Amino acid sequence: MGEASKSIGEEAEGKIWNLLDSLGYKIENTNIAKYDIDCIADPPPKNPMYGVAKPLYAPDGLTAFEVKVPVASPKRVRDFRKKILKYNREHVGRKVKGVFISDSKISSKMLKSMRKLQIWGWGLQRQALYRRKAEIFGFFRNKAFITEIPIDASCSYLRCATPPPTKSKTLLHIAVFFDDEFHTLSPIRVRKVMEKIKETSIIPLMTHGIKPINAFFEFYSIGGLSKHLREEIYKTVIEPWRAERISVFVDKNPFKDFRAFPIL
Repeated sequence: MGEASKSIGEEAEGKIWNLLDSLGYKIENTNIAKYDIDCIADPPPKNPMYGVAKPLYAPDGLTAFEVKVPVASPKRVRDFRKKILKYNREHVGRKVKGVFISDSKISSKMLKSMRKLQIWGWGLQRQALYRRKAEIFGFFRNKAFITEIPIDASCSYLRCATPPPTKSKTLLHIAVFFDDEFHTLSPIRVRKVMEKIKETSIIPLMTHGIKPINAFFEFYSIGGLSKHLREEIYKTVIEPWRAERISVFVDKNPFKDFRAFPIL
């Protein structure tokens, strides 16, 4: 039984290290026995010129990661906090903050209590969101110029630019990530974010004479989806933009939610 548990733990850790690598983290060390810390890594920049940005729900600077197959519990989080405090006492000027990674959903109440201890929680939904971001980046990596642009504390987007010559019908592929477990994604929120993307990534191209603009949009949320999102966005954004020579293309279901089947 002990060997089986150890094997499961190693497999889980391996998947997480691969995820961190795909998110741009630079892993310094794993399985630090002295402090019983699973991993210490440096995050990518907040505003990169190219590539993915630091996950929105993660600390700045050097980060300690705890990977647990069981659910997140107050005791496990407190134990992780003690490990971080011990490490920081012995590394003056090189302090770390923590990310607790669990293979189950972390409740809103638990997330709030964790943040009071300066611990960020990545449950299955958030891991799925970040994994999807890494997948999109990997898919476009050799096909387009990609930059992740933060909009606010809980939303960012990957801007995948495919300038001519290209076989793609769209100049821009925009993947928007709503990293907020506490609020359902509403049409108003989506509209404001799309207007911001228009301001920062579409209007500058049109100012330089690139018209019309064809852009593909897809949206990912971990906080749930309001009803009639697609219909409302068509009415309030996509149709008005068409008059400005901005064509927005979306899938049949452009809004994805990880709450029901986060592993998928």
